[in-house]
Amino acid sequence: MELEFVNGVAEFTLPDGKIATVKKPLIKHSIKAAKMADGNSELVTAALACQLLTIEGKGLTMEDFGELPMEYLQPLMAAFGLMGK
Repeated sequence: MELEFVNGVAEFTLPDGKIATVKKPLIKHSIKAAKMADGNSELVTAALACQLLTIEGKGLTMEDFGELPMEYLQPLMAAFGLMGK
């Protein structure tokens, strides 16, 4: 999946047809994610996603992120893997 950022934002479709929007990450997002994860490296990716991702226009909390369907995992990881390229 190739994301095209326009004005710092890219959109892609999730497997169930919902639209996900991601902001292009900045260093400040990474710093805030580390603070949100409170030293737990396993939570940094979720914290970063919560800052950058909306689904159908709605932002996510850390709890929301944990409740996403597993079918979202691959497209989300692909999107975050491509960010910054």
